[in-house]
Amino acid sequence: MERVSFVMRVKDGKQEEYIRRHRQVWPDVLAAHRRAGVTKMAIYMKGADLFLYMEVEDYARAVRMLNRSPEIIRWEEYMAPIMENAGDKCFDPANPYPESLPEIFFWEPVDDHREPRPLRPDAVDGAAPSPPHFLPSRQLPVQR
Repeated sequence: MERVSFVMRVKDGKQEEYIRRHRQVWPDVLAAHRRAGVTKMAIYMKGADLFLYMEVEDYARAVRMLNRSPEIIRWEEYMAPIMENAGDKCFDPANPYPESLPEIFFWEPVDDHREPRPLRPDAVDGAAPSPPHFLPSRQLPVQR
């Protein structure tokens, strides 16, 4: 499974229209993505900037399939008038899937339904286990 992400941009003033259209994504578009091997997709928006994340069996294969799909071609033509660009290139409805951003960090907890094993203080030169590598959230004073 591949994790893919890229950035896009909506034309200024078209953010609400972009949101409206994505609340009503055509079922045929979703079915085309599923046939292409997309198992998850999320789009986040900040201002006019969009960040898309998807999990897909084989991104290169999915792009080839999606670029030939009549449903996807129609959807991308529908979206083109409100899109500014795809990453650093002009938006092209005939090729809406750019190269993925490079993945720098990914974490997913393993849930194998076994009880966690206690850390052994003697496992590394007898040193005690290190504390977690994060700070607990700050306790803010309660205003009364």
